[in-house]
Amino acid sequence: MEDSPLSRYVMIDIDGTLIGGLRQVSKPLPRIPDVTAPIIYFTVDVLTTKVIRAKELGAEIVGTSIDLGKERGCYQWIRDREGNLIGLWAPRQ
Repeated sequence: MEDSPLSRYVMIDIDGTLIGGLRQVSKPLPRIPDVTAPIIYFTVDVLTTKVIRAKELGAEIVGTSIDLGKERGCYQWIRDREGNLIGLWAPRQ
């Protein structure tokens, strides 16, 4: 993704619909050094409302939301009640 805060990240686009992404990671990420498993991302309609709801249900918010630029949407990491790191991605805030 050119002009993005993320390097080595590729968005998967099928007929104009973003359905996923891949990122090459060769060492622990500074924001989440303890993660050794893949991060599963779920698409949501509006990020802020889903993050608020996740927190109400007991999730921990990890860091701040990241805007991917160029209308690629934004994401937020959360930890569920079992400690799993999950990404929520939305096409808009």
